[in-house]
Amino acid sequence: MATGIQSSYYSKPVMLISTQDVNGRSSLSYAAEHGDEATTRLPLYTNTVDINSKDKSGRSPLSYAAGKGNKSAVKLLLDISSTDVNSKDNSNMTPLSHAANNNHESIVMMLSDRWNRDGRAASDWQADMFDPSMLHDPIVDILLGKGKLDIASENGRSPLFWAARAGATTIVELLLKSEKINANSKDILFGRTPLLWAIEGGKEEMVKLLIDVPNNDVNLKSGQGRSPLLSAVFRENETITKLLVSTGRVEVDSKDLNHDMTAFGYAAMIGNEAIMRLLLDTGMVGINAKSRAGHTPLYHAVMSGREAAMRILLDTGRADIESRHLDGVPLLPVAAQKGHEGLAKFLP
Repeated sequence: MATGIQSSYYSKPVMLISTQDVNGRSSLSYAAEHGDEATTRLPLYTNTVDINSKDKSGRSPLSYAAGKGNKSAVKLLLDISSTDVNSKDNSNMTPLSHAANNNHESIVMMLSDRWNRDGRAASDWQADMFDPSMLHDPIVDILLGKGKLDIASENGRSPLFWAARAGATTIVELLLKSEKINANSKDILFGRTPLLWAIEGGKEEMVKLLIDVPNNDVNLKSGQGRSPLLSAVFRENETITKLLVSTGRVEVDSKDLNHDMTAFGYAAMIGNEAIMRLLLDTGMVGINAKSRAGHTPLYHAVMSGREAAMRILLDTGRADIESRHLDGVPLLPVAAQKGHEGLAKFLP
């Protein structure tokens, strides 16, 4: 049941114009939300309320009007020069982001035009404000035309990052049609590309879409020095690993930054037979590629007790069975020490 100012609003005429209720909302806030043009005009033209006042959730009257798609209320508010079109709520969302996420095309156009007239700098916009998984095709077209979707937030992530991570393929397809969108861009915090984010989220269809983008570098590493292939193998995603390998552009023996290990080395350590065979079939695997600690894939398989991985390695006839621990101890004693005595039968 409505109480306080909200009750007064519904029973009109609006009283206590400058008062806020327990949620911090004014009569103007409620009027703008519900699209009541006459009631919205009253506090505006009596100069009795702060047009940019925020409630406890940080939302302004314009934010509510835009989110509800109330065109007349939005127009009234935008006609006032002091209205802050870029006001952010507690979720870092602006009136434009609320309108876009709710598919209000005409409101998106009105807000974008006002923003451009104000001469705001591109850096004023936060790309995080848009939820690409909720945007509809016409909204994306409008925002692209207004130059809104190629702008990265303070952490370096543009809507392409969020759409790729969310698996919103239709949105990514639209974004990639713009020459302004760079599929190889990296965020600041993790140094990951949209492709890496898609792999992190296990979005197979998105990975397929991104690797087919012309000039998209499928070997770009994250800030931790992990390539898309290494990320896919580390997460034991055979489908994505296969997609990456099938491009013919992947550097199969590329090493990560932290441990100087290859994708094959990780596959052996994890004991994923399918991925090991998949990588071996490329003919580009260094069977004895050593990590920074001097450990080979066979060494990792032994240390992890991966019997099947050991079989695969030994069956190649090229695995270095003389691989030793850092202190020079051979594989056999190390396996026994780790409680993998059963592996001894596979070692000479």
